[in-house]
Amino acid sequence: MTFVLAGTLTLSALAAPISALADDLSEKIEQQNSKISDLSGQQKEATTSLEAVTKEIVVAEEKAKTLVAQSEATQKEKEKLEAEINDLTAKIDQRTEQLKKQARSVQVNDGDSYIDFIISAESLSDVIGRVDVVSQMVSANRELVKAQADDKKAVESKKAETDSKIEEQRQVSGELEKLKGELETKKIAQESAVATLAASKATAEGERDQFLAEKADAEKKAADLKAQQEAAAKAPKAVPTSTETSKTETANTNNAPAVDPGAGSVSGNTISAAEGAAVVAEAARYLGVPYVWGGKSPAGFDCSGLTGYAFSRVLGKSIGGYTVPQESSGVQVSMGALQAGDLLFWGPRGATHHVAIYAGGGQYIHAPQTGDVVKYQSISGYAPSFAVRVVK
Repeated sequence: MTFVLAGTLTLSALAAPISALADDLSEKIEQQNSKISDLSGQQKEATTSLEAVTKEIVVAEEKAKTLVAQSEATQKEKEKLEAEINDLTAKIDQRTEQLKKQARSVQVNDGDSYIDFIISAESLSDVIGRVDVVSQMVSANRELVKAQADDKKAVESKKAETDSKIEEQRQVSGELEKLKGELETKKIAQESAVATLAASKATAEGERDQFLAEKADAEKKAADLKAQQEAAAKAPKAVPTSTETSKTETANTNNAPAVDPGAGSVSGNTISAAEGAAVVAEAARYLGVPYVWGGKSPAGFDCSGLTGYAFSRVLGKSIGGYTVPQESSGVQVSMGALQAGDLLFWGPRGATHHVAIYAGGGQYIHAPQTGDVVKYQSISGYAPSFAVRVVK
Protein backbone atom coordinates (compact mmCIF):
# COMPACT_ATOMS: atom_id res chain seq x y z
CA MET A 1 0.00 0.00 0.00
CA THR A 2 2.88 2.30 0.82
CA PHE A 3 4.47 1.66 -2.57
CA VAL A 4 1.19 2.19 -4.41
CA LEU A 5 0.60 5.47 -2.57
CA ALA A 6 4.16 6.59 -3.22
CA GLY A 7 3.81 5.73 -6.92
CA THR A 8 0.54 7.64 -7.17
CA LEU A 9 2.08 10.70 -5.52
CA THR A 10 5.08 10.49 -7.85
CA LEU A 11 2.85 10.31 -10.92
CA SER A 12 0.84 13.27 -9.63
CA ALA A 13 4.04 15.24 -9.10
CA LEU A 14 5.13 14.47 -12.66
CA ALA A 15 1.74 15.26 -14.18
CA ALA A 16 1.63 18.80 -12.75
CA PRO A 17 4.80 20.08 -14.53
CA ILE A 18 3.73 18.42 -17.79
CA SER A 19 0.30 20.06 -17.56
CA ALA A 20 1.96 23.40 -16.79
CA LEU A 21 4.27 22.90 -19.79
CA ALA A 22 1.25 22.25 -22.04
CA ASP A 23 -0.39 25.46 -20.78
CA ASP A 24 2.84 27.38 -21.36
CA LEU A 25 3.06 25.97 -24.91
CA SER A 26 -0.55 26.98 -25.55
CA GLU A 27 0.33 30.54 -24.60
CA LYS A 28 3.38 30.45 -26.86
CA ILE A 29 1.28 29.09 -29.73
CA GLU A 30 -1.19 31.97 -29.30
CA GLN A 31 1.71 34.42 -29.27
CA GLN A 32 3.09 32.89 -32.48
CA ASN A 33 -0.34 33.03 -34.14
CA SER A 34 -0.59 36.72 -33.22
CA LYS A 35 2.92 37.30 -34.55
CA ILE A 36 2.12 35.45 -37.78
CA SER A 37 -1.05 37.55 -38.21
CA ASP A 38 0.91 40.78 -37.75
CA LEU A 39 3.59 39.62 -40.18
CA SER A 40 0.94 38.66 -42.73
CA GLY A 41 -0.50 42.19 -42.54
CA GLN A 42 2.94 43.74 -42.92
CA GLN A 43 3.72 41.39 -45.78
CA LYS A 44 0.52 42.39 -47.57
CA GLU A 45 1.32 46.10 -47.16
CA ALA A 46 4.89 45.57 -48.38
CA THR A 47 3.65 43.61 -51.41
CA THR A 48 1.15 46.36 -52.25
CA SER A 49 3.92 48.99 -52.01
CA LEU A 50 6.14 46.86 -54.23
CA GLU A 51 3.39 46.58 -56.85
CA ALA A 52 2.88 50.36 -56.79
CA VAL A 53 6.62 51.00 -57.21
CA THR A 54 6.75 48.48 -60.08
CA LYS A 55 3.89 50.31 -61.83
CA GLU A 56 5.71 53.64 -61.41
CA ILE A 57 8.81 52.13 -62.99
CA VAL A 58 6.82 50.80 -65.95
CA VAL A 59 5.18 54.22 -66.54
CA ALA A 60 8.54 55.98 -66.28
CA GLU A 61 10.15 53.58 -68.73
CA GLU A 62 7.32 54.01 -71.26
CA LYS A 63 7.59 57.78 -70.97
CA ALA A 64 11.34 57.54 -71.48
CA LYS A 65 10.86 55.42 -74.62
CA THR A 66 8.47 58.04 -76.06
CA LEU A 67 10.92 60.85 -75.37
CA VAL A 68 13.78 58.89 -76.94
CA ALA A 69 11.71 58.35 -80.10
CA GLN A 70 10.85 62.06 -80.21
CA SER A 71 14.48 62.96 -79.74
CA GLU A 72 15.55 60.71 -82.61
CA ALA A 73 12.92 62.26 -84.91
CA THR A 74 14.00 65.76 -83.93
CA GLN A 75 17.64 64.87 -84.54
CA LYS A 76 16.79 63.70 -88.08
CA GLU A 77 14.84 66.91 -88.68
CA LYS A 78 17.83 68.90 -87.47
CA GLU A 79 20.18 67.07 -89.84
CA LYS A 80 17.79 67.73 -92.75
CA LEU A 81 17.58 71.44 -91.91
CA GLU A 82 21.36 71.67 -91.65
CA ALA A 83 21.65 70.16 -95.16
CA GLU A 84 19.14 72.69 -96.50
CA ILE A 85 21.05 75.51 -94.83
CA ASN A 86 24.29 74.35 -96.43
CA ASP A 87 22.66 74.22 -99.89
CA LEU A 88 21.11 77.67 -99.52
CA THR A 89 24.35 79.12 -98.25
CA ALA A 90 26.21 77.81 -101.30
CA LYS A 91 23.58 79.25 -103.68
CA ILE A 92 23.61 82.60 -101.92
CA ASP A 93 27.40 82.74 -102.15
CA GLN A 94 27.24 82.02 -105.89
CA ARG A 95 24.56 84.62 -106.57
CA THR A 96 26.33 87.19 -104.42
CA GLU A 97 29.44 86.79 -106.52
CA GLN A 98 27.37 87.14 -109.69
CA LEU A 99 25.77 90.35 -108.41
CA LYS A 100 29.17 91.76 -107.58
CA LYS A 101 30.25 91.20 -111.16
CA GLN A 102 27.10 92.82 -112.44
CA ALA A 103 27.60 95.77 -110.08
CA ARG A 104 31.10 96.29 -111.38
CA SER A 105 29.80 96.18 -114.95
CA VAL A 106 27.45 99.10 -114.33
CA GLN A 107 30.34 101.41 -113.45
CA VAL A 108 31.14 103.74 -116.41
CA ASN A 109 34.88 103.69 -115.80
CA ASP A 110 34.97 99.91 -116.10
CA GLY A 111 33.23 99.92 -119.48
CA ASP A 112 30.21 98.31 -117.98
CA SER A 113 28.05 96.29 -120.36
CA TYR A 114 24.92 97.88 -118.82
CA ILE A 115 26.18 101.34 -120.04
CA ASP A 116 27.00 99.95 -123.44
CA PHE A 117 23.55 98.44 -123.54
CA ILE A 118 21.92 101.82 -122.87
CA ILE A 119 24.18 103.94 -125.16
CA SER A 120 23.66 101.63 -128.06
CA ALA A 121 19.97 102.59 -128.03
CA GLU A 122 18.82 104.11 -131.36
CA SER A 123 16.26 106.54 -129.99
CA LEU A 124 15.29 108.32 -126.80
CA SER A 125 12.39 106.05 -126.24
CA ASP A 126 14.69 103.07 -126.71
CA VAL A 127 17.11 104.55 -124.12
CA ILE A 128 14.34 104.94 -121.65
CA GLY A 129 13.24 101.38 -122.29
CA ARG A 130 16.72 100.03 -121.80
CA VAL A 131 17.25 101.98 -118.57
CA ASP A 132 14.01 100.52 -117.25
CA VAL A 133 15.17 96.99 -118.17
CA VAL A 134 18.48 97.49 -116.38
CA SER A 135 16.66 98.82 -113.30
CA GLN A 136 14.39 95.80 -113.25
CA MET A 137 17.36 93.46 -113.55
CA VAL A 138 19.18 95.11 -110.63
CA SER A 139 16.00 95.16 -108.54
CA ALA A 140 15.33 91.50 -109.28
CA ASN A 141 18.82 90.59 -108.22
CA ARG A 142 18.42 92.55 -104.99
CA GLU A 143 15.08 90.88 -104.23
CA LEU A 144 16.62 87.48 -104.92
CA VAL A 145 19.45 88.18 -102.50
CA LYS A 146 17.02 89.41 -99.89
CA ALA A 147 14.79 86.34 -100.35
CA GLN A 148 17.79 84.07 -100.02
CA ALA A 149 18.91 85.90 -96.87
CA ASP A 150 15.42 85.65 -95.41
CA ASP A 151 15.31 81.93 -96.19
CA LYS A 152 18.65 81.41 -94.52
CA LYS A 153 17.56 83.34 -91.45
CA ALA A 154 14.33 81.34 -91.23
CA VAL A 155 16.14 78.02 -91.52
CA GLU A 156 18.73 79.06 -88.91
CA SER A 157 15.91 80.12 -86.58
CA LYS A 158 14.31 76.72 -87.10
CA LYS A 159 17.63 75.06 -86.34
CA ALA A 160 18.00 77.04 -83.11
CA GLU A 161 14.47 76.02 -82.13
CA THR A 162 15.28 72.37 -82.85
CA ASP A 163 18.50 72.55 -80.80
CA SER A 164 16.57 73.98 -77.88
CA LYS A 165 13.99 71.20 -78.12
CA ILE A 166 16.71 68.53 -78.18
CA GLU A 167 18.37 70.02 -75.12
CA GLU A 168 15.06 70.07 -73.32
CA GLN A 169 14.48 66.41 -74.16
CA ARG A 170 17.96 65.56 -72.93
CA GLN A 171 17.21 67.18 -69.60
CA VAL A 172 13.92 65.32 -69.28
CA SER A 173 15.63 62.04 -70.18
CA GLY A 174 18.24 62.70 -67.52
CA GLU A 175 15.55 63.35 -64.94
CA LEU A 176 13.79 60.13 -65.97
CA GLU A 177 17.01 58.14 -65.56
CA LYS A 178 17.43 59.60 -62.09
CA LEU A 179 13.82 58.78 -61.30
CA LYS A 180 14.27 55.25 -62.60
CA GLY A 181 17.30 54.80 -60.36
CA GLU A 182 15.37 56.03 -57.34
CA LEU A 183 12.43 53.75 -58.16
CA GLU A 184 14.77 50.81 -58.69
CA THR A 185 16.28 51.46 -55.27
CA LYS A 186 12.79 51.60 -53.79
CA LYS A 187 11.92 48.39 -55.61
CA ILE A 188 14.97 46.59 -54.22
CA ALA A 189 14.15 47.87 -50.74
CA GLN A 190 10.54 46.71 -51.05
CA GLU A 191 11.61 43.32 -52.42
CA SER A 192 14.02 42.96 -49.52
CA ALA A 193 11.25 43.92 -47.08
CA VAL A 194 8.87 41.37 -48.64
CA ALA A 195 11.54 38.65 -48.54
CA THR A 196 12.47 39.48 -44.94
CA LEU A 197 8.84 39.43 -43.83
CA ALA A 198 8.27 36.16 -45.68
CA ALA A 199 11.29 34.65 -43.91
CA SER A 200 10.13 35.97 -40.55
CA LYS A 201 6.65 34.59 -41.16
CA ALA A 202 8.06 31.21 -42.18
CA THR A 203 10.21 31.16 -39.04
CA ALA A 204 7.24 32.09 -36.86
CA GLU A 205 5.12 29.40 -38.51
CA GLY A 206 7.88 26.86 -37.98
CA GLU A 207 8.16 27.77 -34.31
CA ARG A 208 4.39 27.58 -33.93
CA ASP A 209 4.37 24.13 -35.51
CA GLN A 210 7.15 23.09 -33.16
CA PHE A 211 5.21 24.36 -30.17
CA LEU A 212 2.12 22.51 -31.42
CA ALA A 213 4.09 19.29 -31.70
CA GLU A 214 5.60 19.76 -28.24
CA LYS A 215 2.18 20.55 -26.80
CA ALA A 216 0.73 17.41 -28.36
CA ASP A 217 3.61 15.42 -26.90
CA ALA A 218 3.10 17.00 -23.46
CA GLU A 219 -0.64 16.33 -23.58
CA LYS A 220 0.06 12.70 -24.55
CA LYS A 221 2.46 12.34 -21.64
CA ALA A 222 -0.09 13.91 -19.28
CA ALA A 223 -2.77 11.51 -20.54
CA ASP A 224 -0.41 8.54 -20.07
CA LEU A 225 0.41 9.65 -16.54
CA LYS A 226 -3.25 10.09 -15.76
CA ALA A 227 -3.93 6.57 -17.00
CA GLN A 228 -1.12 5.29 -14.83
CA GLN A 229 -2.53 7.18 -11.84
CA GLU A 230 -5.96 5.63 -12.38
CA ALA A 231 -4.42 2.17 -12.78
CA ALA A 232 -2.36 2.63 -9.63
CA ALA A 233 -5.44 3.75 -7.69
CA LYS A 234 -7.34 0.62 -8.74
CA ALA A 235 -4.45 -1.80 -7.97
CA PRO A 236 -4.87 -4.27 -5.00
CA LYS A 237 -3.48 -2.73 -1.86
CA ALA A 238 -1.66 -5.82 -0.56
CA VAL A 239 0.90 -5.33 2.16
CA PRO A 240 4.20 -6.79 1.06
CA THR A 241 6.14 -9.14 3.34
CA SER A 242 9.45 -8.05 4.69
CA THR A 243 11.14 -10.34 2.15
CA GLU A 244 9.15 -8.76 -0.76
CA THR A 245 9.95 -5.30 0.54
CA SER A 246 13.60 -6.18 0.56
CA LYS A 247 13.36 -7.52 -2.99
CA THR A 248 11.48 -4.44 -4.17
CA GLU A 249 13.99 -2.08 -2.62
CA THR A 250 16.79 -4.09 -4.19
CA ALA A 251 15.07 -3.96 -7.59
CA ASN A 252 14.41 -0.22 -7.33
CA THR A 253 18.02 0.31 -6.39
CA ASN A 254 19.19 -1.71 -9.38
CA ASN A 255 16.87 0.14 -11.80
CA ALA A 256 17.72 3.69 -10.66
CA PRO A 257 20.29 5.74 -12.64
CA ALA A 258 23.69 5.06 -11.16
CA VAL A 259 24.77 8.58 -10.28
CA ASP A 260 27.30 9.11 -7.53
CA PRO A 261 26.92 12.74 -6.46
CA GLY A 262 30.35 12.69 -4.93
CA ALA A 263 32.28 11.18 -7.84
CA GLY A 264 29.84 12.11 -10.58
CA SER A 265 30.21 8.73 -12.28
CA VAL A 266 27.41 7.80 -14.69
CA SER A 267 26.38 4.37 -15.87
CA GLY A 268 24.08 3.56 -18.75
CA ASN A 269 24.20 4.06 -22.51
CA THR A 270 25.56 7.61 -22.46
CA ILE A 271 27.88 9.05 -25.09
CA SER A 272 31.56 8.18 -24.79
CA ALA A 273 34.36 10.67 -24.27
CA ALA A 274 35.35 10.25 -27.93
CA GLU A 275 31.79 10.94 -29.11
CA GLY A 276 31.62 13.96 -26.84
CA ALA A 277 34.87 15.29 -28.29
CA ALA A 278 33.45 14.80 -31.81
CA VAL A 279 30.39 16.86 -30.85
CA VAL A 280 32.66 19.64 -29.56
CA ALA A 281 34.70 19.53 -32.80
CA GLU A 282 31.50 19.82 -34.86
CA ALA A 283 30.28 22.80 -32.83
CA ALA A 284 33.72 24.45 -33.16
CA ARG A 285 33.31 24.43 -36.94
CA TYR A 286 30.78 27.24 -36.53
CA LEU A 287 32.85 29.60 -34.39
CA GLY A 288 32.05 33.14 -35.50
CA VAL A 289 28.61 32.28 -36.91
CA PRO A 290 26.20 35.03 -35.80
CA TYR A 291 23.55 34.45 -33.16
CA VAL A 292 20.10 34.35 -34.75
CA TRP A 293 17.08 33.87 -32.55
CA GLY A 294 15.47 30.60 -33.59
CA GLY A 295 18.43 29.81 -35.84
CA LYS A 296 19.16 26.13 -36.34
CA SER A 297 21.64 26.14 -39.24
CA PRO A 298 25.13 27.44 -40.09
CA ALA A 299 23.46 30.56 -41.45
CA GLY A 300 22.77 31.49 -37.83
CA PHE A 301 22.32 29.70 -34.49
CA ASP A 302 20.67 30.34 -31.16
CA CYS A 303 21.89 28.40 -28.10
CA SER A 304 19.68 25.31 -28.46
CA GLY A 305 19.95 25.46 -32.26
CA LEU A 306 23.75 25.03 -32.02
CA THR A 307 23.60 22.15 -29.53
CA GLY A 308 20.83 20.38 -31.43
CA TYR A 309 22.62 20.78 -34.77
CA ALA A 310 25.97 19.49 -33.44
CA PHE A 311 24.46 16.35 -31.86
CA SER A 312 22.34 15.68 -34.94
CA ARG A 313 25.38 15.91 -37.24
CA VAL A 314 27.62 13.68 -35.10
CA LEU A 315 25.17 11.14 -33.63
CA GLY A 316 22.19 11.47 -35.98
CA LYS A 317 20.16 12.08 -32.84
CA SER A 318 17.56 14.74 -32.06
CA ILE A 319 17.93 16.08 -28.54
CA GLY A 320 14.97 18.48 -28.76
CA GLY A 321 14.15 21.83 -30.29
CA TYR A 322 14.93 24.07 -27.34
CA THR A 323 16.49 23.99 -23.87
CA VAL A 324 13.69 22.33 -21.84
CA PRO A 325 13.38 19.15 -23.93
CA GLN A 326 17.18 19.02 -24.20
CA GLU A 327 17.32 18.73 -20.40
CA SER A 328 15.72 15.28 -20.78
CA SER A 329 18.09 14.05 -23.49
CA GLY A 330 20.34 12.29 -20.95
CA VAL A 331 21.23 11.89 -17.29
CA GLN A 332 22.37 14.58 -14.93
CA VAL A 333 26.04 14.59 -13.91
CA SER A 334 27.83 16.51 -11.21
CA MET A 335 29.86 19.57 -12.13
CA GLY A 336 32.94 17.81 -10.79
CA ALA A 337 32.66 14.94 -13.29
CA LEU A 338 32.15 16.81 -16.56
CA GLN A 339 33.48 15.43 -19.83
CA ALA A 340 33.65 17.03 -23.27
CA GLY A 341 30.26 16.92 -24.99
CA ASP A 342 28.15 17.29 -21.81
CA LEU A 343 25.29 19.77 -22.05
CA LEU A 344 25.41 22.70 -19.62
CA PHE A 345 22.18 24.45 -18.61
CA TRP A 346 21.38 27.74 -16.94
CA GLY A 347 18.21 28.10 -14.87
CA PRO A 348 16.07 25.63 -12.91
CA ARG A 349 15.06 22.33 -14.52
CA GLY A 350 11.94 22.75 -16.61
CA ALA A 351 12.59 26.48 -16.98
CA THR A 352 16.15 26.72 -18.34
CA HIS A 353 16.98 29.71 -20.48
CA HIS A 354 20.38 28.81 -21.96
CA VAL A 355 22.41 25.74 -23.00
CA ALA A 356 26.01 25.15 -24.06
CA ILE A 357 28.39 22.25 -24.85
CA TYR A 358 31.22 21.58 -22.41
CA ALA A 359 34.52 21.59 -24.32
CA GLY A 360 36.89 20.52 -21.53
CA GLY A 361 39.46 22.49 -19.57
CA GLY A 362 36.80 24.62 -17.89
CA GLN A 363 35.59 25.95 -21.25
CA TYR A 364 32.32 25.57 -23.13
CA ILE A 365 31.15 26.55 -26.60
CA HIS A 366 27.83 28.30 -27.15
CA ALA A 367 25.76 30.83 -29.10
CA PRO A 368 25.37 33.57 -26.48
CA GLN A 369 22.89 36.24 -27.50
CA THR A 370 21.71 38.65 -30.19
CA GLY A 371 24.59 40.66 -31.60
CA ASP A 372 27.15 38.03 -30.59
CA VAL A 373 28.63 34.96 -32.33
CA VAL A 374 29.33 31.31 -31.56
CA LYS A 375 32.39 31.25 -29.29
CA TYR A 376 34.20 29.65 -26.36
CA GLN A 377 33.68 30.92 -22.82
CA SER A 378 34.99 30.01 -19.37
CA ILE A 379 32.78 28.37 -16.74
CA SER A 380 34.31 30.69 -14.17
CA GLY A 381 32.94 33.68 -16.07
CA TYR A 382 29.38 32.41 -16.46
CA ALA A 383 28.72 29.28 -14.39
CA PRO A 384 25.93 26.86 -15.42
CA SER A 385 23.23 25.56 -13.07
CA PHE A 386 23.57 21.85 -13.92
CA ALA A 387 24.90 19.43 -16.54
CA VAL A 388 23.48 16.51 -18.55
CA ARG A 389 25.30 13.73 -20.38
CA VAL A 390 23.34 12.73 -23.49
CA VAL A 391 22.10 9.16 -23.85
CA LYS A 392 22.64 7.55 -27.25
